[in-house]
Amino acid sequence: MARYLQRKGFVITQRKGSHMTLRDGGLVTVVPAGNKKLRIKAQFSILLYAGIDKEEFIDDYEHDLVK
Repeated sequence: MARYLQRKGFVITQRKGSHMTLRDGGLVTVVPAGNKKLRIKAQFSILLYAGIDKEEFIDDYEHDLVK
């Protein structure tokens, strides 16, 4: 998820323990660090804080931006 958000323009501003804080302008979101699989609800909660709606995420997934 952090890699996807970085491709969308977010920058890692802080890493503390097992979480990373990413920022893009006024938008701030916190994601777990590491390569763990996230539950769907957690993924969409992170996307909500990042200002990315479900349709945009699905479109990015179809165009291989999410990997």
